[in-house]
Amino acid sequence: STPLEIVDHHVDVVLNDGFARVEILQTFSNPNQNPVEGVYAFPVPKEASLSELVITAGEHELHGEVVAREKGEAIYAQERDAGNDAGLGTREGYQRFEFRVATIPPGPSTRVRAVYYQPLEIDTGIGRFLYPLEEGGTDEQAASFWTRNEVVSGTFSAHISLRSSWPIDDLRVPGHNDAVITTEADG
Repeated sequence: STPLEIVDHHVDVVLNDGFARVEILQTFSNPNQNPVEGVYAFPVPKEASLSELVITAGEHELHGEVVAREKGEAIYAQERDAGNDAGLGTREGYQRFEFRVATIPPGPSTRVRAVYYQPLEIDTGIGRFLYPLEEGGTDEQAASFWTRNEVVSGTFSAHISLRSSWPIDDLRVPGHNDAVITTEADG
């Protein structure tokens, strides 16, 4: 089968006094004639914690619930094998999260919305946030087995808000000279 197409990838980040809330919304398209099972993996920072997962497939919306891994995998397999809509989100080491969607219908109708939190490292008043865009080749066996697509065919956008209880002297976005930076101050 032909790999799923990543139609859109949108990121909304709020940096707030040493923590980041990262919300990812991706839309996928199934170019095949029949529904397929999709596996979606993305890298995460070392200390990140997944807090929300919503998968919208066609007209069905699946909301994630945190359960023991073995129980979640068993429920997913049971629902998938029964032909029901099902989704599963797991953490695969500290490098990545993996999401499975049992039934991705043909066409551009499947969205994955994930939210994770991470502490930021702040050293001598300097903090840094890095949004991971590539997996880093941590699972060569999966890479050789699955067909995959790493290109966004539609739009990619990132909106980052910085909130701080301390004054900010400077803000840098290396490599993105076209980034639009606006400021607000509350005293």
